Amino acid sequence: YYKSIEGLIIPDTIVVVDNKIAGFALPLIENHTNLGVFLSEEENSFQKKIEYLKQVGSILHQVQEVRRESFKMNFGDFNEFNFIIDKSDMVRAIDLDSVYVGQDEPSHTAYYLLKNKYLENIPDKYQLSSSGIMIPNDNTDLYCYNMILLNTIANEAMYKKDLDIYYKYLLYLKNIGIDKELLKIFYAIYLSKPNQNPLPLLKTIHPKLQKEMSYKTFKKEYKIKE
Repeated sequence: YYKSIEGLIIPDTIVVVDNKIAGFALPLIENHTNLGVFLSEEENSFQKKIEYLKQVGSILHQVQEVRRESFKMNFGDFNEFNFIIDKSDMVRAIDLDSVYVGQDEPSHTAYYLLKNKYLENIPDKYQLSSSGIMIPNDNTDLYCYNMILLNTIANEAMYKKDLDIYYKYLLYLKNIGIDKELLKIFYAIYLSKPNQNPLPLLKTIHPKLQKEMSYKTFKKEYKIKE
């Protein structure tokens, strides 16, 4: 069933060198743009960024809803640079070498999980392997997706912030009228309850509030010094 998800670019060819499997080859996607690069460029349309992130959320939802396979797949290293925008304006997941299906030791901790010091305080939700690598699951993939979205809203690396600053920023978003249900999802990523996919609520994010939602404006309003 995973192969039927259009947003996943799954390797279709085995590469053999000297009669040994050296890796896998992906289908060629011409004239594409890396999603991470697009999100990082301030001159790009904020509305377009949110539209692309809706597609990312849809891919994640489809993967997590699969019930027909004999194994459970998680992305593992879920970050925006592992997605591309093809020439038809469709977002595709391309770098699936960190996909985890639960039978092996994870090869490495995902970028957003590695960079956050608070997750290990919630071991039932964010579990570590015997070697200290965070085990991918639905909560870790959803944590990464929520952080990509929040980083885009704030135009800031929110996953690096101390919890007091993180929660102050969410309170600021509440005060300027950001959807309360969306904020509950952002609050919950550091709580023991399961993470949620904010996809249905992305329609509540209004581009006209882009400047007001920015972390830069928040810092000025709250007189934050870092």
